[in-house]
Amino acid sequence: MNTISMPCLDLFFADICIPYLLSEKYPASGQREVYKAINTVSNKGYVIKIANYTPFTIGRLQRELSVLQEIESKYFPKIVWQTPVTRDMLHDYFDQNYYQARLDDGQSIRDEVEEFRKRPFSPFLISIEEYIKNIPWEEFQLRVTGRHICALLAHCVSALKLLWDKKIVHRDLKPANILIRPDMTPVIIDLGIAKSLNDGTSDLTLSFHKNPHTVLFASPEQLMDDKKAINYKTDQYSLGIVAYNLLTCRFPFGNVHEIGPDELLQNMINNRYIPISSTGVECSDALESVIRKLLMPNPYQRYRDADTILDRIGEIERSLP
Repeated sequence: MNTISMPCLDLFFADICIPYLLSEKYPASGQREVYKAINTVSNKGYVIKIANYTPFTIGRLQRELSVLQEIESKYFPKIVWQTPVTRDMLHDYFDQNYYQARLDDGQSIRDEVEEFRKRPFSPFLISIEEYIKNIPWEEFQLRVTGRHICALLAHCVSALKLLWDKKIVHRDLKPANILIRPDMTPVIIDLGIAKSLNDGTSDLTLSFHKNPHTVLFASPEQLMDDKKAINYKTDQYSLGIVAYNLLTCRFPFGNVHEIGPDELLQNMINNRYIPISSTGVECSDALESVIRKLLMPNPYQRYRDADTILDRIGEIERSLP
């Protein structure tokens, strides 16, 4: 990854399209550098992502951007702008703008620019998307009730249906990729390892890589690297783990960090599910039955489609006091 300092990027963003000022660097995500930025005209927040321009990383990022632009849903962040950046573009920018118009900005920044010009450099892609104001997952977890779980499942399934209808599987559903707005509605982010099931498309996961996933929230077919078994029901399984963990702060088949991946997988395959009631948490039998079906070991045992899940959740919500 090209590591470019925030002051250098600030100089670059100041003059492209709409001026942005970087305010925070987030942990890297999917081989991308991620920053929070402020639009200096509107004072609104945005997220800027930077990825090296290689067929592997750019293919994934461009697919994510394409899907998000097609969906246009409240359940996914909106893409504001994207562009490839070459070394010549940056050098021309600094030559024409920095040295001529900003010679008084300070010796330290000039030194950073000079240092940057000496580094090995490859092209990269910049994308800018809206910043989603959200509450910490831990805070949401403290406030959650059975009704909240039903609402979250309904919203997430409605969001995922937009992907599934396009024959796209998210493959990495987890709390870090589900932002909760202050009104308690979710926004699903990070489609960087999404998989297309459309005919004629290829999986961008290189053959020497295992099927990408996050172990704590992965399905059995992901843990077994069974690529042929992965479809939209794989997302159902991860969503079931998210719901179970949100209610109990635990995992339905044990914590992989405590029991190891082999025992976890055996527990999943043999459906050694830990009932929510045994964790000391109250949960209606109807809601737990939905979670358990999402967590069935074989994809064919899970729900037939999104509408079936939504209908069942609707029945539960109408029965709640």
